[in-house]
Amino acid sequence: MEPNQEVQSEDIHAVEEPKQEVITPMEEVKPGKTFGAKVLPWLIVALVFFIGGMALIFFTLYQPKISTLKADLKASEAQLTSVTDKLAVAETDLALAETNLETSDATLVDLTDQLIAADLFGSIYKFQADVNAARVALLKLDPASSLQALNFIKTDLAELELKELDPDAIAGFKARIAEAEANLENDPAKSLAALDTLYNNLVFLISNIQK
Repeated sequence: MEPNQEVQSEDIHAVEEPKQEVITPMEEVKPGKTFGAKVLPWLIVALVFFIGGMALIFFTLYQPKISTLKADLKASEAQLTSVTDKLAVAETDLALAETNLETSDATLVDLTDQLIAADLFGSIYKFQADVNAARVALLKLDPASSLQALNFIKTDLAELELKELDPDAIAGFKARIAEAEANLENDPAKSLAALDTLYNNLVFLISNIQK
């Protein structure tokens, strides 16, 4: 080898710098997905399907029932309104019936009083008629008929004593009957006078009751 070539070769080796190794940056390592991140989309899908299923159930099953319930509620409200109206009418009718009942009660009381009065007057008038019959029999000098009439008079007085009548109103009637009966055969005039007094007492009684 020639000397010049050796020098050049040495110079070349001397000049050459060692090549630096170029280190390329490593690609950034992405971290792997966690279990929660993997499951979350499936959960979202499941939730969507669940909500969709619930909505389907609601609209297919419960929505018609709700509509039916609403219709039933309206029908119930209509029935309630009808019942309320009927109740108002019934209350009005009841008030009218109570008024009529009060009027009927007053009328019944009045009619009862009239009936009692009519029954009382009937007994008194019968009593008076029997007294007249006894007087006529005495005037005809018919002691037997007079005695029979006196027996009727005693029955009339017993019935009159059972009526709603003040005992003082008929006080003395029994004594007059006894006097007429005692003198019927021995002294017809006294018997007739007792019957006349009894008749006048009955007229006076009727006059006072009618007031």
